[in-house]
Amino acid sequence: MREKDLLNIAISSAKIRTALEDSSILDLRTDYKLEKGKGDLWYLKGTVSYETMTKEDKLLLESEEVMDILDDSLSVDEYCQDERFQNHQRELAQRLALSLLSDQGLNTSRQRIDIELEPYILQQHLVQTNGKNLLKVLIEEAKKSNGNHSVPSDLIVNPPLNFVSDPLVLESLQQRVYETTPSIALLGPTGSGKSALARYFGAQLNQEGYGVYIIDGNARLEGDRLFDREDFDQNGTFVLEGVLCRMARKTKELGIKLLVIFEEYNSFSDETRREFYRLFSDEDRYYTIQSSKYKDGSREARVDFSHVQFILTANPLTSDRYLTDDLKRLSNAESRRLVIIYQDYEKDPKIIQKILKSLIAKKPAYKTLKKRIPDIDQQINWQIGVDVFKTLTDTVEGDSLGYDVGYTSVADFLWTATLRQHQPQRYVIALSEHILNAIPDVNIRSLACERIRQAVNIIVPNEYIIRGT
Repeated sequence: MREKDLLNIAISSAKIRTALEDSSILDLRTDYKLEKGKGDLWYLKGTVSYETMTKEDKLLLESEEVMDILDDSLSVDEYCQDERFQNHQRELAQRLALSLLSDQGLNTSRQRIDIELEPYILQQHLVQTNGKNLLKVLIEEAKKSNGNHSVPSDLIVNPPLNFVSDPLVLESLQQRVYETTPSIALLGPTGSGKSALARYFGAQLNQEGYGVYIIDGNARLEGDRLFDREDFDQNGTFVLEGVLCRMARKTKELGIKLLVIFEEYNSFSDETRREFYRLFSDEDRYYTIQSSKYKDGSREARVDFSHVQFILTANPLTSDRYLTDDLKRLSNAESRRLVIIYQDYEKDPKIIQKILKSLIAKKPAYKTLKKRIPDIDQQINWQIGVDVFKTLTDTVEGDSLGYDVGYTSVADFLWTATLRQHQPQRYVIALSEHILNAIPDVNIRSLACERIRQAVNIIVPNEYIIRGT
């Protein structure tokens, strides 16, 4: 291998994560390249950036191994995947992180720094890029082609107030919608914000000329309410129009795209869900009306869904605890037709606090007290809310709590504890009313209390745990 080729090899980056003194999470990234020194000296050079600051450092490599690469007696792929070289990457990332934190005036002696190397990609599999954000280009072009259509009032949704979105999940939704993916499943635990995210994104699309229609799924909502069906009365047979077919026709005539949001899609009956298979496919997206009034294959017998896209919200596929008589797994036939995006609970304490603040800020009682007590936010123990949420949603040694405690339940707990601050047992009362009483299994209730005790030192008396058993 020539020296100039060795200088241009791609080396996997390192992700750096550390918790700061205010409990926020700092994520950094170290990029690497090889650098030639004097004589036979070669260095591993690392670069890390944070806001407007960039730090660089380098580490001396073993010359004989680099010479073996240049002599073609050692491949670059073998060298970069060797444990010793990867230890050099970790050491350099650690030095860069400590140096950057020190320059920021942070006490680095107490910081735990986690370093994770990104997967190594073989040199033959690398593709040269121009550094452009291709998704951004796609979105810009899609917005141009959408035009500036007026959207009917019945196809406009209101965005959730003060919603805090996960930028990566939102970006995944944007990609699939703007590349016209027919059907997207947004899966996640109860209370993780799936429906709110779908509505938030739908409201954004309204501004771009999309129509948005929301359907709350349930086992009693049959296909004859959604799709056209043949019916009859004293005057003979006629076609009864279903709401989805009506919306598809209406938006087609208006020349606008339609996004349909199905909330709790997996509560539909199997028979109803099978009717969507063709509409979830990439091609021939027509619904065929079975009616004696239309000739087979006639234009009237087919409803065009080529301009319609679907976002389905549902619980995860992997856990049996979400399954009931009304809620069933997605079938293999459905999963093959869907792009599946996962919306999990947030892990970053700073974002968790932001979500809790947004939920409490929507409460009418909060708005009332805010006028009378402007500094009421300072009387809310946000840190306890964050720590309770984290301990109840974390997976400990591979095991989850076994019950979904969403953001709203924790925000309600925090608000009640604030309003009842005159009561010595305010946190126990609030935990009981908003979290514990909703958990049907006393063993899970007991486990939740133990996690809370370890996280925030709130001890829940046994009578609160065994209530109703």
